[in-house]
Amino acid sequence: MDPRRNIYITKLASKLKISQNTLRREIKLLGIDRGHTKIPDRALDQIVHDFLQKKGHTTGSGYVIGHVRRKGIRVQRHCIRASISRVDRLGRTMRRNEHAKIPRRSYHVPRPNALWHMDGHHKLIAWGIVDTPTMPLDVKYNKQNTP
Repeated sequence: MDPRRNIYITKLASKLKISQNTLRREIKLLGIDRGHTKIPDRALDQIVHDFLQKKGHTTGSGYVIGHVRRKGIRVQRHCIRASISRVDRLGRTMRRNEHAKIPRRSYHVPRPNALWHMDGHHKLIAWGIVDTPTMPLDVKYNKQNTP
């Protein structure tokens, strides 16, 4: 079995029309190892370092995980994240600050559903509200956030 393929036991068992326990037993008898790759930290760090040098320091852990798995190496996510923090401390700090908490505003409204944000109009179509040039919406506009 190709180690890069992630075939679920449940799907494979249903396709073969056998129980999951039977499939697990046969995998164990045949000596097929579906576990994680035993790789030293230095080797993993080198792979991560090379990838970050090529793609940039703002690349997140999801891309690094995909790169490592594409090479046929199965490693836990926490190992890859630890490797990123060892290899690229500056980039990790930059990514962490990039996702800083967004300041939220507090609103004072007289009742529930009195205020709707018009971020996108698609969600309003389900309610029968369509904003077209021929049909203006009844909108109250207030610059101040006061009751």
